[in-house]
Amino acid sequence: MNVLNATSGTPNATAFVNDIADDIADDIADFLVARSANDSANNSAHDSTYNSANSSAANPTNNSAAGSAGGLEAVEFDLAFFDVFAQVMQILCCAELSNNITRYDGIKFGYRASYFKDLHELYINSRTDGFGPFAKLAAVTGAMVLSQDNYLNFYDKAMRIRRLIKESLDFDKYDAILMPSGPYTQPNALALHALPQLCGLPAVTLPYGGGVTLIAGARRENAIISILKAVGL
Repeated sequence: MNVLNATSGTPNATAFVNDIADDIADDIADFLVARSANDSANNSAHDSTYNSANSSAANPTNNSAAGSAGGLEAVEFDLAFFDVFAQVMQILCCAELSNNITRYDGIKFGYRASYFKDLHELYINSRTDGFGPFAKLAAVTGAMVLSQDNYLNFYDKAMRIRRLIKESLDFDKYDAILMPSGPYTQPNALALHALPQLCGLPAVTLPYGGGVTLIAGARRENAIISILKAVGL
Protein backbone atom coordinates (compact mmCIF):
# COMPACT_ATOMS: atom_id res chain seq x y z
CA MET A 1 0.00 0.00 0.00
CA ASN A 2 1.42 3.37 -0.97
CA VAL A 3 1.76 6.34 1.33
CA LEU A 4 2.64 9.23 -0.95
CA ASN A 5 4.86 12.01 0.33
CA ALA A 6 5.84 15.30 -1.29
CA THR A 7 8.92 16.69 0.45
CA SER A 8 10.77 19.98 0.35
CA GLY A 9 14.37 20.99 0.77
CA THR A 10 13.77 21.98 4.39
CA PRO A 11 15.23 19.16 6.59
CA ASN A 12 13.22 20.04 9.71
CA ALA A 13 9.95 20.21 7.80
CA THR A 14 10.71 16.97 5.97
CA ALA A 15 11.55 15.15 9.19
CA PHE A 16 8.43 16.55 10.83
CA VAL A 17 5.99 15.28 8.22
CA ASN A 18 7.75 11.93 7.86
CA ASP A 19 7.60 11.31 11.62
CA ILE A 20 3.93 12.25 11.68
CA ALA A 21 3.21 9.99 8.70
CA ASP A 22 4.91 7.05 10.43
CA ASP A 23 2.93 7.60 13.64
CA ILE A 24 -0.39 7.79 11.81
CA ALA A 25 0.50 4.83 9.59
CA ASP A 26 1.17 2.70 12.70
CA ASP A 27 -2.14 3.72 14.27
CA ILE A 28 -4.06 3.03 11.07
CA ALA A 29 -2.40 -0.35 10.56
CA ASP A 30 -3.27 -1.43 14.13
CA PHE A 31 -6.84 -0.31 13.60
CA LEU A 32 -7.20 -2.21 10.33
CA VAL A 33 -5.88 -5.43 11.86
CA ALA A 34 -8.34 -5.17 14.75
CA ARG A 35 -11.39 -4.43 12.61
CA SER A 36 -13.94 -7.19 12.35
CA ALA A 37 -15.12 -8.73 9.08
CA ASN A 38 -18.59 -7.30 9.64
CA ASP A 39 -17.24 -3.78 9.92
CA SER A 40 -15.23 -4.24 6.74
CA ALA A 41 -18.29 -5.45 4.83
CA ASN A 42 -20.20 -2.29 5.75
CA ASN A 43 -17.56 0.03 4.37
CA SER A 44 -16.37 0.77 0.85
CA ALA A 45 -13.05 -0.39 -0.55
CA HIS A 46 -11.60 2.99 0.27
CA ASP A 47 -12.41 2.45 3.96
CA SER A 48 -10.41 -0.76 4.17
CA THR A 49 -6.99 0.51 3.07
CA TYR A 50 -5.50 3.92 3.44
CA ASN A 51 -2.61 5.67 1.84
CA SER A 52 -1.38 9.02 3.12
CA ALA A 53 0.61 11.63 1.26
CA ASN A 54 2.46 14.35 3.09
CA SER A 55 3.80 17.60 1.72
CA SER A 56 6.32 19.35 3.89
CA ALA A 57 6.35 23.02 2.99
CA ALA A 58 7.13 25.67 0.45
CA ASN A 59 8.71 24.02 -2.57
CA PRO A 60 7.93 20.29 -3.03
CA THR A 61 10.68 18.50 -4.95
CA ASN A 62 11.14 15.07 -6.47
CA ASN A 63 12.28 12.38 -4.07
CA SER A 64 11.98 8.71 -4.95
CA ALA A 65 12.74 7.46 -1.44
CA ALA A 66 10.20 5.03 -0.07
CA GLY A 67 9.69 3.34 3.25
CA SER A 68 7.10 1.41 5.18
CA ALA A 69 5.38 1.79 8.50
CA GLY A 70 2.75 -0.41 10.03
CA GLY A 71 2.31 -2.34 6.80
CA LEU A 72 1.84 0.82 4.74
CA GLU A 73 4.37 1.75 2.08
CA ALA A 74 5.51 5.37 2.12
CA VAL A 75 6.24 6.88 -1.29
CA GLU A 76 7.23 10.50 -1.80
CA PHE A 77 5.81 12.47 -4.70
CA ASP A 78 5.62 15.95 -6.19
CA LEU A 79 2.55 17.97 -5.28
CA ALA A 80 1.96 19.58 -8.67
CA PHE A 81 1.53 23.36 -8.90
CA PHE A 82 2.23 23.84 -5.17
CA ASP A 83 4.26 26.97 -5.92
CA VAL A 84 1.14 28.76 -7.22
CA PHE A 85 -1.43 27.48 -4.70
CA ALA A 86 -1.36 30.75 -2.75
CA GLN A 87 -1.68 32.98 -5.82
CA VAL A 88 -4.60 31.00 -7.25
CA MET A 89 -6.31 30.98 -3.86
CA GLN A 90 -5.90 34.73 -3.43
CA ILE A 91 -7.27 35.56 -6.87
CA LEU A 92 -10.31 33.30 -6.61
CA CYS A 93 -11.13 34.22 -3.00
CA CYS A 94 -10.90 37.94 -3.66
CA ALA A 95 -13.08 37.59 -6.75
CA GLU A 96 -15.73 35.64 -4.85
CA LEU A 97 -15.67 38.03 -1.90
CA SER A 98 -15.89 41.10 -4.11
CA ASN A 99 -18.91 39.66 -5.88
CA ASN A 100 -20.66 38.55 -2.70
CA ILE A 101 -20.32 41.68 -0.58
CA THR A 102 -21.85 43.97 -3.20
CA ARG A 103 -25.21 43.20 -1.58
CA TYR A 104 -24.13 44.91 1.63
CA ASP A 105 -25.27 48.36 0.62
CA GLY A 106 -26.77 49.59 3.89
CA ILE A 107 -30.30 49.32 2.50
CA LYS A 108 -31.29 45.66 2.25
CA PHE A 109 -28.29 44.00 3.87
CA GLY A 110 -25.61 44.82 6.38
CA TYR A 111 -24.65 47.81 8.45
CA ARG A 112 -26.26 51.18 7.67
CA ALA A 113 -24.45 54.42 8.42
CA SER A 114 -26.41 56.92 10.51
CA TYR A 115 -25.13 59.96 8.65
CA PHE A 116 -25.73 60.53 4.93
CA LYS A 117 -27.25 63.13 2.66
CA ASP A 118 -28.18 61.01 -0.35
CA LEU A 119 -28.17 57.43 -1.62
CA HIS A 120 -24.63 57.60 -2.95
CA GLU A 121 -23.30 58.83 0.39
CA LEU A 122 -25.27 56.10 2.19
CA TYR A 123 -23.46 53.46 0.13
CA ILE A 124 -20.04 54.99 0.73
CA ASN A 125 -20.44 55.62 4.46
CA SER A 126 -22.05 52.25 5.18
CA ARG A 127 -19.29 50.32 3.45
CA THR A 128 -16.53 52.54 4.82
CA ASP A 129 -17.68 51.98 8.39
CA GLY A 130 -18.94 48.41 8.00
CA PHE A 131 -15.96 46.76 6.31
CA GLY A 132 -12.52 46.28 7.83
CA PRO A 133 -9.26 46.97 5.96
CA PHE A 134 -8.79 43.35 4.81
CA ALA A 135 -12.32 43.11 3.43
CA LYS A 136 -11.84 46.40 1.60
CA LEU A 137 -8.53 45.28 0.13
CA ALA A 138 -10.00 41.94 -0.97
CA ALA A 139 -13.01 43.68 -2.52
CA VAL A 140 -10.81 46.07 -4.50
CA THR A 141 -8.53 43.23 -5.60
CA GLY A 142 -11.52 41.11 -6.61
CA ALA A 143 -13.02 43.94 -8.61
CA MET A 144 -9.68 44.37 -10.36
CA VAL A 145 -9.26 40.71 -11.37
CA LEU A 146 -12.88 40.55 -12.57
CA SER A 147 -12.63 43.73 -14.63
CA GLN A 148 -12.81 43.53 -18.41
CA ASP A 149 -9.13 44.40 -18.82
CA ASN A 150 -7.87 41.81 -16.31
CA TYR A 151 -10.39 38.97 -16.41
CA LEU A 152 -8.48 36.76 -18.87
CA ASN A 153 -5.06 37.51 -17.38
CA PHE A 154 -6.02 36.79 -13.78
CA TYR A 155 -9.38 35.17 -13.03
CA ASP A 156 -9.60 32.98 -16.12
CA LYS A 157 -6.02 31.74 -15.71
CA ALA A 158 -6.59 31.04 -12.01
CA MET A 159 -9.67 28.97 -12.86
CA ARG A 160 -7.69 27.00 -15.46
CA ILE A 161 -4.86 26.33 -13.00
CA ARG A 162 -7.37 25.20 -10.38
CA ARG A 163 -8.68 22.64 -12.86
CA LEU A 164 -5.13 21.41 -13.51
CA ILE A 165 -4.50 21.10 -9.78
CA LYS A 166 -7.62 19.00 -9.34
CA GLU A 167 -6.76 16.81 -12.31
CA SER A 168 -3.23 16.22 -10.97
CA LEU A 169 -4.60 14.40 -7.91
CA ASP A 170 -5.09 10.66 -8.38
CA PHE A 171 -7.17 9.26 -5.54
CA ASP A 172 -7.29 5.91 -7.31
CA LYS A 173 -3.66 5.43 -6.23
CA TYR A 174 -4.02 6.74 -2.69
CA ASP A 175 -6.94 7.32 -0.38
CA ALA A 176 -5.78 10.32 1.59
CA ILE A 177 -3.16 13.04 1.38
CA LEU A 178 -1.32 14.07 4.53
CA MET A 179 0.02 17.61 4.64
CA PRO A 180 1.49 19.75 7.43
CA SER A 181 -0.71 22.49 8.77
CA GLY A 182 -0.32 25.36 11.17
CA PRO A 183 -1.20 28.99 11.91
CA TYR A 184 -1.66 31.44 9.08
CA THR A 185 1.28 33.45 10.39
CA GLN A 186 3.81 30.86 9.16
CA PRO A 187 5.42 31.08 5.70
CA ASN A 188 3.38 29.54 2.88
CA ALA A 189 0.44 29.05 5.25
CA LEU A 190 -2.10 29.93 2.58
CA ALA A 191 -0.61 27.37 0.18
CA LEU A 192 -0.69 24.66 2.86
CA HIS A 193 -4.40 25.30 3.51
CA ALA A 194 -5.45 25.86 -0.10
CA LEU A 195 -5.70 22.37 -1.60
CA PRO A 196 -9.06 21.21 -0.14
CA GLN A 197 -10.70 24.58 -0.84
CA LEU A 198 -9.43 24.80 -4.40
CA CYS A 199 -10.50 21.26 -5.31
CA GLY A 200 -13.63 20.93 -3.18
CA LEU A 201 -12.26 18.03 -1.14
CA PRO A 202 -13.18 16.86 2.36
CA ALA A 203 -10.42 17.54 4.86
CA VAL A 204 -9.74 17.71 8.59
CA THR A 205 -6.84 18.97 10.67
CA LEU A 206 -5.39 16.56 13.25
CA PRO A 207 -3.51 17.52 16.46
CA TYR A 208 -0.24 15.80 15.58
CA GLY A 209 2.83 17.89 16.26
CA GLY A 210 2.17 21.36 14.91
CA GLY A 211 -0.90 20.04 13.09
CA VAL A 212 -1.46 18.01 9.96
CA THR A 213 -4.30 18.00 7.47
CA LEU A 214 -5.84 14.85 6.04
CA ILE A 215 -7.45 15.30 2.62
CA ALA A 216 -9.60 12.66 0.93
CA GLY A 217 -11.09 12.41 -2.53
CA ALA A 218 -14.37 14.04 -3.47
CA ARG A 219 -17.38 12.42 -1.77
CA ARG A 220 -15.06 10.19 0.26
CA GLU A 221 -15.73 11.62 3.69
CA ASN A 222 -15.93 8.05 4.98
CA ALA A 223 -12.17 7.76 4.48
CA ILE A 224 -11.59 10.75 6.75
CA ILE A 225 -13.97 9.38 9.39
CA SER A 226 -12.29 5.98 9.42
CA ILE A 227 -8.82 7.51 9.71
CA LEU A 228 -9.99 9.61 12.65
CA LYS A 229 -11.26 6.47 14.33
CA ALA A 230 -7.95 4.78 13.58
CA VAL A 231 -5.98 7.42 15.50
CA GLY A 232 -8.50 7.47 18.34
CA LEU A 233 -10.09 10.86 17.63
